[in-house]
Amino acid sequence: MANELPDFTIFRLSKTPSLGEIIGSFSSFPELASPVVPAQTAGLPLYTISDHRDQELSILPVFTATGLIEPPYTVKPALPFLQMLFASPSAEIFAFNPTHAQAKIPTAEIRLNKHRLSAAIGFLQTPSPLPAGEELETALKNEAGLGNLHRANYMASVLLAGNPSSPSYGHYAETLINLGLLQEAYNYVKAFQTPDFFCYRAAILRLSGDPAKARQWLDKIPGGTPFEDKKKLELAWLALEESRTGEALDAFRSLAKNSFEKTGALFGLGVALMRNAPPGRNPAETGEIMTVFSSALNLPSPLLPDIFIQLGNLNFRTGNYTEAATCYRKAAEISPTIQSKANLGLALIKTGNLQEAAALVNDIALTDPASAGRLATELPSDSAFKLLESSRQHRDSSPPAAEKPRPATIPPGLAAAELQFANFNVLPKTPSPKINRSDTAPEPEPVVPAPISQNGQNNEPSSGTATVSLEAALPRNVTGARGAQPAESALPQSTAANPATPQPDAIVMESLMDAVCAAPRPMETETKKDDFLGRAFKLASSLEEEFNKKMYFNANGLTEVEKKLRLTFMQGRQNPQDALEMVKDCAAFLCFLLKERHKGRLIKMPDFDHWGWPVVFETPKHMTTYPIQRAWKLLWEGESLPDPGWLTQYLRYVEDELNAKTTEKAQGAAAVRNKVLSHPERRIDVQTEHRRIIILTTTLEETSHIELGRSGILKLENALKENFRPDIPPTADGWKLLRCYGHILAEILIKDFKAVWYNVDGNDGFWSMYLPWRTFVFPIGKIYKAASNRESLSEYYDILRAEKLKGHI
Repeated sequence: MANELPDFTIFRLSKTPSLGEIIGSFSSFPELASPVVPAQTAGLPLYTISDHRDQELSILPVFTATGLIEPPYTVKPALPFLQMLFASPSAEIFAFNPTHAQAKIPTAEIRLNKHRLSAAIGFLQTPSPLPAGEELETALKNEAGLGNLHRANYMASVLLAGNPSSPSYGHYAETLINLGLLQEAYNYVKAFQTPDFFCYRAAILRLSGDPAKARQWLDKIPGGTPFEDKKKLELAWLALEESRTGEALDAFRSLAKNSFEKTGALFGLGVALMRNAPPGRNPAETGEIMTVFSSALNLPSPLLPDIFIQLGNLNFRTGNYTEAATCYRKAAEISPTIQSKANLGLALIKTGNLQEAAALVNDIALTDPASAGRLATELPSDSAFKLLESSRQHRDSSPPAAEKPRPATIPPGLAAAELQFANFNVLPKTPSPKINRSDTAPEPEPVVPAPISQNGQNNEPSSGTATVSLEAALPRNVTGARGAQPAESALPQSTAANPATPQPDAIVMESLMDAVCAAPRPMETETKKDDFLGRAFKLASSLEEEFNKKMYFNANGLTEVEKKLRLTFMQGRQNPQDALEMVKDCAAFLCFLLKERHKGRLIKMPDFDHWGWPVVFETPKHMTTYPIQRAWKLLWEGESLPDPGWLTQYLRYVEDELNAKTTEKAQGAAAVRNKVLSHPERRIDVQTEHRRIIILTTTLEETSHIELGRSGILKLENALKENFRPDIPPTADGWKLLRCYGHILAEILIKDFKAVWYNVDGNDGFWSMYLPWRTFVFPIGKIYKAASNRESLSEYYDILRAEKLKGHI
C-alpha cells in the first residue's frame, strides 16, 4: 500500500504544517470528493454529505482525490467544492482526508474552519504572484471594495502572517463581517479602540442579536469624525430592525443622497421600502423600489449579492419570474449560498426549467437536505423523482470543469507563521453562515408544499394555518389498496374495551404538527434576524459577564443556563414578567443549540404561546420535539423545581434519538403486550402536543362545540357519521380533523378515566394510553376506525365506564 501513496493526490506536508502549506496544497487538487448518504427528505431521493460530530463540533469529511474513498460519493472541481462547503449552514469544521468508514487508506487528516476555508478559496481565486508591501494593502482594499471577499481574506491573511504587528485594516474587519465570520471579526476588532472599529463592533453585535450593546459602542463615536456616516448607517439598520420603519426610511434617504456610505444606504432604503409597501400593490411604489436597487448596482460593493437577491425578490413577487431567475443567478455567481441557489431553483421551477432546478435541489441537498427537501416539493409531483434521479446522475458523470492555472506556492509570509484562526467557538456567535440585513425572501404564495406520503405522492396542499375545512373531508379505507390491516386488540387484562385501529402506514405523519404547520418555502431565509433566537446571544453574553468565562452553545453551556434558571426560580424574587423573560432566554439558548448542532428547525406559531413551538429535524431522521416546554414548565409548576440536569438529560435524549440506528421501535399492540413504555422525554413531547391540540380545538368551528365529557362523545360520533364515509379516503384537511377528534377523545379519557399516555412511538394511530384498571386503549386509532367502520363511540365509552364502576380502580 505504501507504494501506492504517491499515486494519490493528497496533502504532502511537514509534520506540523502551517496554514500556508495547507492552502498551497490546494493548487494540486483538480477535484474533491465527499461520502454521501441517502436523505429521504420530503419522500424524495436526495443525498447529503455524511457529517459527524467531534467534541460538539459538526464536521464534514472531504477527500482530496476519488482514489482515496469508496463510493458512494459526490465529486466536484476543487474551487466550487470549497465554495459549497463554505455555504454549509451547520458545519463548523471540514476534515480533509479523515479517518472514515469509506476511506481506502489511512492518511494524515487536516482540519480547516470556515476562516481558513475562505483563505483557501481566495488563494484559488487569486492570480499569481501577489504584490508585496503597500501594493498588497492597496490590492486588499480594492478586492474588499469590489466584493471579492475570499480574495480579500486571503490577502489579509498574507499581510498579517508576514507582519503580525501590522496596522489595523478596516477593510479586513468589514470583509469578515460580510463573510459571516462574526467570531473572527470580533476577535480582530476588539484590539482597536478607534471610531471606525467601534462601528464594526456595533455591526457585529447587531447581527448577533444584541442591539442594546451595539448602540453603546455607537455612542462612543463623537460627531464630526470621518466615520459619522458609517455610524448613521448602523443606526438606520437598528431602527429598521426595531420596526421603526419611518425613522429608518428618513435616515437611509438622507445618506443615499450624499454620503460615503451611499451604496449601503441605497440598499437599506430599498429594503425599508419593501417592508413598508409590499411590492405589487402599487406600481409607482414598485417602480421606486426597482430604481433604488438598480442605482445601488452602479457602484462596486460587497453588497452586490444581497442587492441582486432583493431585485430577484421584487421581480418574483410581481410575477416576473424570468427576470427574478436572472437576478438570483447573478447573486449565486458572486456568492453561491444556499439562499441564492434555493431562490434561483424556485424561480426556475416557475419558468419551467425543471431539469436545472432539480440539479440545484441535488446540489443544495449535499449540505442542507432540509432546504433541498422543501424546494423539491415545488417540483411537479408526477415527475419529481425522475427529475432528481436524472439530474444527479448527469452531474455526477459530467467531467470536471477545466481549472485555471494556480500558483504552485504561496507568499513566504503566509507559510512562515500560523495564523490565529484556531478559535472554533463563537462569542458572539453568528446565527448563520450568511449575513442577512433584511427579509431577503419572496413573499410566500397561497399554495404551500403538502405532506408527502410513503409512495412519494403529494397530499392536498396545506394552508399552514390553524383552520380546518370539512369540505370533501372523507376517510381513507383502512384496508385499502396497500392491504394495511387493522391493528390487533391490546387489552391483556380486560376484553371490555375494544382498542382502535391505527391509520394505515401509507401516511407519514407522526402527529398533527406535520399536517397543520406547512414547511416554509425554501426561499424564506432562516438566517434573517430572529427576535426569539436572538435571546440566546444576549443570555450567553450576560452569563459570560457574570461568570467571567466563555459560554458555548453545547452541553456545558446548557448546564450553566440550567443553573441560572434554577437559581432564578429558587430565589423567587422575580416578578412574573421577569420570570417569563428568563424562561424565554433559556429556551432560546436550547433551541439555538439544537439548530446549530443538529440542524433543528424551530416552527414558530405567532398566535400560540412559545411552549407549543416545536423543533423539527429532517436528518439523520425525521423527529419532532418541544424544547421550549422543558424550560416553560417552571412557570406552570411554581415552587416545584425539576431535578438538576433535566435540560442536559433532554439534550442527551434528542442526540441519542437522532443518532440511533434505524431499527423500528415496538409500538401499538406489540408494545403493550411486551410492556414497552416510551421514553419519558418522548411522552413529554406527546403530552405537550396533546395540550397544544386541545387548545387548538377550542378555536376551530368544527370542534369548539364538543364538550370534554360524555356529551362530547355523542357529538364526536355524529360528526364522524356526517362528515366521513367508509371506503373513501380523506383529504389532508380530513386527516387534520380526524386527529383533532382523536385528541379530544384522549382528553375525555384523561378527565373521566385518569388515562395516561403509555407507548407513543411511531404513527399516532398506534399511540396507546393506560387506564388504572390495567386496560390499554388507542384513542386516535379508535377515531380512525370509527370513521372508517362506523363503530359506536358511545358504546365504547359506556364499556369503559362500566369497567370503572366495577371497582377495578
